[in-house]
Amino acid sequence: MVLEWLQQPFKEGDPWSTYVPIWTWLLQLLILAPVTLTVVGGQGLADVSAIAMTGVDGSSLATPFVVIGVLSIVVFLPFTPFIHRATHHVPVLALLVFVGASVYNFTAFPFSTSNRFKFIFKQTVDLDKGRNVVTLSGIGEYLYQVIDSIPEAGRQLESTKCQPTVERPLTDCLYDASLYAPQLVSGVDLEDMMTVNMSKSTNGTTVHIHLDALETRGCWLDLSRPISSFAIEGEAERDPRLGENPPDGLIQHIQVWRRGWAGAWKVSLQLAEDESSSATWGIREGESDDGMSPGELRQRTECNMDYLGRPLEVTVRCAWGDANQPGTIPALRRVEQYMPPWAIATRRGFGLVEMQRTYKAA
Repeated sequence: MVLEWLQQPFKEGDPWSTYVPIWTWLLQLLILAPVTLTVVGGQGLADVSAIAMTGVDGSSLATPFVVIGVLSIVVFLPFTPFIHRATHHVPVLALLVFVGASVYNFTAFPFSTSNRFKFIFKQTVDLDKGRNVVTLSGIGEYLYQVIDSIPEAGRQLESTKCQPTVERPLTDCLYDASLYAPQLVSGVDLEDMMTVNMSKSTNGTTVHIHLDALETRGCWLDLSRPISSFAIEGEAERDPRLGENPPDGLIQHIQVWRRGWAGAWKVSLQLAEDESSSATWGIREGESDDGMSPGELRQRTECNMDYLGRPLEVTVRCAWGDANQPGTIPALRRVEQYMPPWAIATRRGFGLVEMQRTYKAA
């Protein structure tokens, strides 16, 4: 009886399958599956852990699903030659697991104390206007719950404004934080945190800036009009492969950085040639220069005329990111005190607090 059963074709298959050993598929599976599961499975777990929470940063929500789908296909590839050996109970069980997991994922709250919703905190102090504003950025649906949990930042208050984030599918909510001014350095007023001295050369083509800030390593210079080049005393040699200036030859934003906490930046700004040369103004409408059309020349001339006669204004911005002491950034502590337990504040870049002030070149 047993011999007759062994000599029958498998599942009414071809007659030649009668003489094929029925146990070899298990040996093949044991050879192929462990290698793929070990390599691809471990890589898949690392990839999923890395991209699981990227959606809260404004990235595409389709990316995690595509990665999981591709990895799932690769993981199950070794089973394809043998999947027909499984009974119908296996795909039915897989279908039930898929339905149950899908229902849970689409109905359950997406965040918890172990997988928190990240939102961006930034406090901006404008020393010229006397403004102290906190900006929280994140996915609007969940950011609103964070905002409404903070007493001084509820959306029902007129001082709170929410708007779309520039260049990101997020939402920015701004509210007044004048009562929670940062105490970045003990015993030092905010007015004295930055020291800036500006002077202009006798020929009016170069502006010298002496900038120092306490307990920070990075600042920015935002210029009211473009310059042709700049130099920083003691700067490292620039890589020639990167070029000296932007392609258009005009610079309007400069970031300065230092390795230590002390030492002032001495920056020299070379004003754009269009501001000190009359050659550009001599081009008449209809003429061409370097292959440029008359319309481009006219537009460039009008743009240059806008800068002519206006003094150079430099907005200095410096950032601070140390919040280890509770009293350093009170506004951040207020947010952490009242925010939901499934949320957590983070920062973009290296600054939690940014102070700015505008200076004019004499």
